[in-house]
Amino acid sequence: MLIQVLGLLRHCLQNTIIKGMKKRIVIGFAFALAIAVLLGACAPAEKTSESYALDTICSQQVRGSQADTAISAVNSMLLRITQELSTNEGSYYYEINAGAPQPVEVSKEAAQLVSEALRIAAETGGAFDPTIGPVSTLWNISENPRVPSAHEIDDALPLVNYKNVTVEGNTVALAKSGMMLDLGGIAKGLAADLAVKLYKQYGIDSAILNLGGNVYVYGVREGGGAFRIGLRDPLGAANDYAAVISVQNTSVVTSGVYERNFESEGSTYHHLFDPKTGYPADNSLLAVTVVCESSTEADALSTALFVMGLEDGLSFAEQTQGIEAVFFTDNGEIYVTSGLGANIEITNEAYTLKS
Repeated sequence: MLIQVLGLLRHCLQNTIIKGMKKRIVIGFAFALAIAVLLGACAPAEKTSESYALDTICSQQVRGSQADTAISAVNSMLLRITQELSTNEGSYYYEINAGAPQPVEVSKEAAQLVSEALRIAAETGGAFDPTIGPVSTLWNISENPRVPSAHEIDDALPLVNYKNVTVEGNTVALAKSGMMLDLGGIAKGLAADLAVKLYKQYGIDSAILNLGGNVYVYGVREGGGAFRIGLRDPLGAANDYAAVISVQNTSVVTSGVYERNFESEGSTYHHLFDPKTGYPADNSLLAVTVVCESSTEADALSTALFVMGLEDGLSFAEQTQGIEAVFFTDNGEIYVTSGLGANIEITNEAYTLKS
């Protein structure tokens, strides 16, 4: 590359007949061109990775001199979080659920995640509730979905109440036997935040992390400017987009009815449960996207805002500092918070942006 650039420079000097100032301009341009090409040649190439963790495909696009090392570290972390946050035997949360009502000692990280989940549950009035486990287990949408009886749901609802969870240091206790923590609505967010810490540790220039729809864009995009992130059409295929938002150094997390659902006797049931009823939230929404620097918070709030519904969810988002949100309704309307309005572009004419 250096030889090619110097050859270009020599060619410019040999063939120009321009005198004085014009010649200096040509020489200056040639040197500038040489520097630009050399810098481009030295820029770290983007590295990519795909792995399976947290019950989804996890992809990374990373640019930096230690990109390979960072990618490996993130993949290892994702596998660790998958094990620790599962409800399978041997995980911290299995021990908490099985040990109720006795307190169980867990890792500092696990206790902090429960504390964060409880904080968000309180702020959202229980629209996000990490004790939804007894209800989500009844529906079992991920493995063997079914519609529980009304009696089963009535029996499960008294066990769903975030106020019956206590965290003291690294000890977590559920107040009643049968209560179950289900941190599926916040686990990907934690993983994304931990990934960003690793990107910083390894001096990464930029990265796009996608954990099955939980996206984090980090650093400065090559060429400058904001990252453009597509928001899926809730009624379309996986690669169909309804809108594009322009963001930097932030998390973009969507909760939608299309993610996990099943049909029974002509009705469709999704995985976003209302903790007050024990049934999938039934409102006009198809999906909610939350933009927030904390992916943990964005993950939980995308669920909470969906459960709240359009009016209450939009009001909550507007009044909460540090978050923006996009709401997709079942009649083709898209509502956005005021701070995001200038950074969204509707790319599907079937949708209308509402103010």
